[in-house]
Amino acid sequence: ATDTTTAANGSQTCTVTGASGSCTVSGLTNGDTYTFSSTATNAGGTSASSGPSAPVTPQVPPGAPVAPSAVAGPGQATVTVSPPTTGGAPASYLVTATDTTTAANGSQTCTVTGASGSCTVSGLTNGDTYTFSSTATNAGGTSASSGPSAPVTPQVAPPVSPPRYAVPTVSAVSPGTGPAVGGSLEVITGTNFTAVSAVTFGITAATDVTDVNSTSITVVDPAGTGTVDVTVGSLHGTSPVSLADQFAYVTSPAIGLPPPSPAPGPGATLVPPPVRTGGSVAASPQGPAYWALGPAGQLSDHGGAKFYGSLVGKHLNPPIVAIARTADDKGYWLVAADGGVFSFGDAKFYGSLVGKHLNQPVTGIVAAPDGHGYWLVAADGGVFSFGSASFNGSLGAVDLDRRVVGIGATPDGHGYWLVAAGGGVFSFGDAHFYGSLGATGSVAVMGIITNADAGYRLITRQGVAYAFGTNP
Repeated sequence: ATDTTTAANGSQTCTVTGASGSCTVSGLTNGDTYTFSSTATNAGGTSASSGPSAPVTPQVPPGAPVAPSAVAGPGQATVTVSPPTTGGAPASYLVTATDTTTAANGSQTCTVTGASGSCTVSGLTNGDTYTFSSTATNAGGTSASSGPSAPVTPQVAPPVSPPRYAVPTVSAVSPGTGPAVGGSLEVITGTNFTAVSAVTFGITAATDVTDVNSTSITVVDPAGTGTVDVTVGSLHGTSPVSLADQFAYVTSPAIGLPPPSPAPGPGATLVPPPVRTGGSVAASPQGPAYWALGPAGQLSDHGGAKFYGSLVGKHLNPPIVAIARTADDKGYWLVAADGGVFSFGDAKFYGSLVGKHLNQPVTGIVAAPDGHGYWLVAADGGVFSFGSASFNGSLGAVDLDRRVVGIGATPDGHGYWLVAAGGGVFSFGDAHFYGSLGATGSVAVMGIITNADAGYRLITRQGVAYAFGTNP
């Protein structure tokens, strides 16, 4: 033997008898590296020495490891081994299970490679108690077994609890008004519309609840009176009430709204409201003629207005939210909440928002005074111009307290007003600000009406029309 680490620790020998074989060289120093050479002898003499063998390093076998630790799981246990405190460094461990409840259910093993670590023993019997022991191995040999681990008992995994869902919330109801007899389509937007069980208007359940997804529901409203909260019930709770969920029934049989109350708001003149229904209306400035629109696209003509068609029987993404007439009263446009525009009579199609991403649904439309375009407005105050209608600004980047419900154009088409449900008025272009109901805090506005004179009227859900400027 030649000790290549410390030469003085070498020169040990052993003898092999015969033409071939092996022998054991003892007395080597553990941890030192050795090579080995040999000479052959017969009756004729002794040969020269062979070349050196590949180097090897004798090692001390590991001592018995410290008892491992174990954590039980369903039908298995994860065992972490602890290195021995004596002997050589382990290269691997063998972990063995002992079933102390039924011995025949034990003897499962797993292996840890390296000086420390953990492994998983599988195939254990749930409900039986197990301990685990380990042996350590290196090039010098295998240690004695460790002591047993603390006992553990694998168990069947507990059932998974169903996921918890948040309670629904309602952020908008569109169009937000309808006739007292019910039967109008309403789109309810909000959050957490999962496992919906009922949609209620006040205390009355809606019918034909369709097109339900996590943020939108389409329903047919029931009959009712006054202003009610629309709530969405699910397996996870019922939406809390808020101003955003309110729906107003219109009850006047003649014009779709109750008569005005005798108390106008500050700075406003109480006037008879225009003709309206649960959907929208377009009135002619030349007389009593008007068209009344329902949210399913149904249309009725009154006072000599000509009927040019409707959307009854057509496949739609409801609701239809507004109507705008052409300048000569020989046609009109209808607009849906998704921004779809439909033209009838001499009204020409100048574009729509179908297929475009909208942050909020469309709530209104107004024609350009020259009849060759129109503006659409969304609930967040975003304005979209088509044809000859010029863009003069919007509220799309403004944080609003109440949703925008209507738009009105100036006589020359170089400006427009937006009105919010709380009565706030916002002017753009050459539109002059004549006042608003925003400071009253007690009204629910549903639209704005303008005519050839300067000014505008704000129409509330209760049928009160407040005039500002010189609009009669």
